Amino acid sequence: MSKHLGTLIGTLWSSLRHEAARRRDWLRLAASLPPGASLGWRTEVEGGAISLGERTRIENNASLHCPLRGGDRCHIRIGAHCRVWPGVGLYSAGGWIEIGDYSSLNSHVLVYGTGGVRIGNYVRIATHTVIVASMHRYQRTDIPIKEQGIEARGILILDDVWIGAGVTILDGVEIGRGSVIAAGAVVTKNVEPFSVMAGVPAHLLKCRGSLSTFPEQHA
Repeated sequence: MSKHLGTLIGTLWSSLRHEAARRRDWLRLAASLPPGASLGWRTEVEGGAISLGERTRIENNASLHCPLRGGDRCHIRIGAHCRVWPGVGLYSAGGWIEIGDYSSLNSHVLVYGTGGVRIGNYVRIATHTVIVASMHRYQRTDIPIKEQGIEARGILILDDVWIGAGVTILDGVEIGRGSVIAAGAVVTKNVEPFSVMAGVPAHLLKCRGSLSTFPEQHA
């Protein structure tokens, strides 16, 4: 009985320490918010190398993870006038995530920044999109895939890209400015500017015309 009680107390104490550390990180980020920015009280924050731009909103139940064990290169930077909806998970995963201005990530978008993820300005990312800047090595058959390590080249999404619901973007991909990625697509290779892509793997459907100049402000 005493052994089980000791295990229970140890587990509870560890959980309380972890929760206290997360709340400390939340308070640190909240205290550093620029004008007009907001951070949901139930947003999960881990790590100190996280910054938000002016008038950016992080909704409740989003997760921002950038633990110190990720090293000096580990950071999450979100620009001005952005919106991160509930259920979004941004995980530096030993790397970094940078998001430009006037961009939005809808509910349950997941981003893993191991090799580095840069998302430009005016980017729209719909619900349940997954962006993973790493890939398991799997070439050898004499050892488990788990033991073969990973490759991490990074992902670049340029300005004014619209990504539909349920898209998967794999490591090493660059998505050109003004492109549209249809719902459910799996992007495995670079996308030229102003392309409309769909399918598994994603392929070119058509090209868009030239865009007008961005507005100075966007609500």
